[in-house]
Amino acid sequence: MFPDGKIPSDQLLRWRDCGCDFMSAFACPWVHLNRPETVPWRSDYYTARQEAATIGKRLFIEFTASWCVQCRYMKREVWSDEAVSRSLEDYVPVQIDIDSHRAIAGEFHVNTIPTVLVMDAKNDRVLKITKVAMTPEKFLEWLGS
Repeated sequence: MFPDGKIPSDQLLRWRDCGCDFMSAFACPWVHLNRPETVPWRSDYYTARQEAATIGKRLFIEFTASWCVQCRYMKREVWSDEAVSRSLEDYVPVQIDIDSHRAIAGEFHVNTIPTVLVMDAKNDRVLKITKVAMTPEKFLEWLGS
């Protein structure tokens, strides 16, 4: 199938990032299947926004859905990364399922997931936004920029 008998690295990445549960469980031993998320997510946007405003932290929002392959990648690879978790200690993180909370997703004009944004909760201003899945290293770079 492959000329020199080796799987090209771009093919490995495609298989690794496919999000396919069967592939992950049986064919992708390099994927961390059971790494738990270490980010202390809030699930209620309005409570999280109030908490952030009260304690003077920024709000970190991830818009997600259970059917989103790239969101599952972020859950498996990024939100379970210890460095990412430490970097989010300066934020109040909240995860919003767009299927359960369509009005909130509409308020932020979310039309692509995952959408991740940082918001100043005191004056309801979005400070930065991205609409792509990324590696833990790229995420930390984006968050720090």
